[in-house]
Amino acid sequence: MFRRPIREIVAAFPAQESQLAGLRKTVEEICRQVNLPTRDINNMVLAIEEGATNIIRHAYLYDDGEIRLKVALFKRSIIFSLYDTGKSFQPPDKSRLDLKTMAVSGRKGGLGFYLINKVMDRVEYFSLEGENEIRMIKFLSPDAEKDLEWTGGGTLRIRFSAWTLLIILILVAGGYYYLNSRSSRYIHSRLEKTVGALCSTIASQAYGYIINQRSDVEFDELVVSYERANDVLVSILVVDSSGHILADSRGPSKLHSVCDTSTMALITAGGTQTFFQANDSLAYAVRRIEFGGRILGNVVMAFSSQSVEAELSQTRRVILMITGIGLLIGILGIYFLSNYFVRPIGRIVDRVRRFAQGDLESQLPLTGAVEFYEISKALNELIMRIRRDRKNIVEREILQKEMQMAELIQKALIPSRLPVIQGYEIGTIYKAARMVGGDLFDVVRIDDTHFGVAVADVSGKGIPASLVMSMVRTALRLESRHNLSARDILIKLNDFVAEDIKQGMFVTIFLAVIETNTGKINIASAGHNPALHYECRSGEAHLLNPGGMPVGIKIDQVDFTQSIHEQNLTLDKDDILLIYTDGVTEGRGSNNTPYGSERLVELLKEHARLLPEAIARTIEDDIIRFIGKNDQHDDITMVILKNSGRENDPGATDMGKTDEVADSQTERNS
Repeated sequence: MFRRPIREIVAAFPAQESQLAGLRKTVEEICRQVNLPTRDINNMVLAIEEGATNIIRHAYLYDDGEIRLKVALFKRSIIFSLYDTGKSFQPPDKSRLDLKTMAVSGRKGGLGFYLINKVMDRVEYFSLEGENEIRMIKFLSPDAEKDLEWTGGGTLRIRFSAWTLLIILILVAGGYYYLNSRSSRYIHSRLEKTVGALCSTIASQAYGYIINQRSDVEFDELVVSYERANDVLVSILVVDSSGHILADSRGPSKLHSVCDTSTMALITAGGTQTFFQANDSLAYAVRRIEFGGRILGNVVMAFSSQSVEAELSQTRRVILMITGIGLLIGILGIYFLSNYFVRPIGRIVDRVRRFAQGDLESQLPLTGAVEFYEISKALNELIMRIRRDRKNIVEREILQKEMQMAELIQKALIPSRLPVIQGYEIGTIYKAARMVGGDLFDVVRIDDTHFGVAVADVSGKGIPASLVMSMVRTALRLESRHNLSARDILIKLNDFVAEDIKQGMFVTIFLAVIETNTGKINIASAGHNPALHYECRSGEAHLLNPGGMPVGIKIDQVDFTQSIHEQNLTLDKDDILLIYTDGVTEGRGSNNTPYGSERLVELLKEHARLLPEAIARTIEDDIIRFIGKNDQHDDITMVILKNSGRENDPGATDMGKTDEVADSQTERNS
């Protein structure tokens, strides 16, 4: 387990920047409790505040939520944890969050994390089961990392050695007990057999002596000779049937006297037994002297157990020596086995630890048993793949940042408010297929009575397309000043931007110059798809398609100026001019058929009585229904201009709502 903290403090705050003051105060009070220098306290308060700010601005960008602060005080370190349930900073591929990469690539929140990483000694980010944690650790002493070390049981080598030694000790102890018991039984059994045989021999000889009534001297020589010949014997006593002593190896003083009560008790207790233990120091063997079923007497032999114990001690010393040798061999075996099995695992663990610290270069040696070989090989291949993939992480992050910048550029190019065009109403649609689209629309004021309405489509995506769009928009506004010819504006626009558009890119533009007093419109197209003109008087709509080549295309045989043609028409009351990009008509339905201009014409004729904004939403909803679950492959952009016949209608000029709807649609689409 990990070391337990001395104290833990938990607090919760609403995820609002107005609540940061309370968070700062709480952190400052906690830091002062451990007597930190003022500079360190200020730095930590700054780091915690930066972490909370990142959570508020990014994790809870569109939602309300709560930030939980948990502080764990250890003897040598402090751990600050900020918890939230908002959007995770974790990469989609679930790889480890690289704080330095976030800072270099400019990813959202990256600079804040980099600042925290500079202030704190260790910063980690975890995202699990809907909850995110920013863990910030400050060390208070050089050996503070010991507070974070795992103390739950020691290394694999120690565990392996301990368990193996325990098993060997059990086996050795069992072997010692078995050998000791076996040896003790063997020695006692052998002694019993030896003494029993001597006792039987003396009894058989004493039978002859008693029958032949031998002299006391002969009886004495019999017992003394046997006692002297056997070191284990203490005394030999021959007693007749009446209890009188016939021979005593201890001396003749008690011959022919009745033996003492203790000896009689042994004779009585012995019965037919030939051996039994009388006390701790002496053992006795009793054997009857019989003839023809008649008991002539008894032989009582006393022998010492000290010789047995001495032999047992010697045997035990031998067993202990063998056991010790076996234990020593076992310990050496443990050492070599632990080296054989644990050292390769230790190398792998050490490599994994270096990998966690960022080392992606060194390799594991492909040696050892086949299992260790395969593990090392697989780990080396994994690290190589990670190293190869990691080289692309910063590039992907930078690309993502570029896409975000392109998106911001594009949003800046799409007007949020359009100028007031007296007597006209305008409706717009802008729905990018991806994060960054290639379409552009704009309404520019030429003079007090003339306005230009333009819709453009730039080939390509990303930053290059955004830069081209920016140039086109700038050139359009510059060249439209006091220029009433749509054709002339496009020619000058091409001259302005053509040299700066790289090979392979081009821009299609449809431009209409409106004279508000008369309703006359001058139109020109640089390779753009046709516009629609709805005539209220006849109830019909027809295509407007003046010829021209796209801006930026360089063809030696074709002159851009000669290719551009212009056309004039009049927009009467309730007439509609609809300019759109090819994303409108080329959207594919469930059967892979295009939306088509015919469907657009019919929809415009059916809803021509509505305001342009309502017409635009109706067309957009119809396109979405038609596409269904299919992907939107191209941007959808549309400008609808309607001659309302009313003066100063503010409803046609405020694009705040239009832009807001477009932003929400773009967000939903992405």
